Amino acid sequence: MNHDGGSTGFGGCLCLVMAIWPICPLLAASIGSRKGDAIGSFLMGALLGPLGVILAVLSSGDGETATCPHCRGRVSPKARLCKHCRTALK
Repeated sequence: MNHDGGSTGFGGCLCLVMAIWPICPLLAASIGSRKGDAIGSFLMGALLGPLGVILAVLSSGDGETATCPHCRGRVSPKARLCKHCRTALK
């Protein structure tokens, strides 16, 4: 038995997971925002932790967003008016 106060075995692993888990939703949302799905990626990170971050990285993104040239906001490729800054598109 190891009674030297070191965190080994299941307890150490649990502490590591508890330290990393709160960061996962933010990291996944940051990755997802570049792919047009920040909220879905945030939820994956919150529910699945590190696995959610990995899934956010591996997701291809739907490719159904365009970037407004004026405010850099994400809009539908079919939009004629930016929903963020109201600039005419196309």
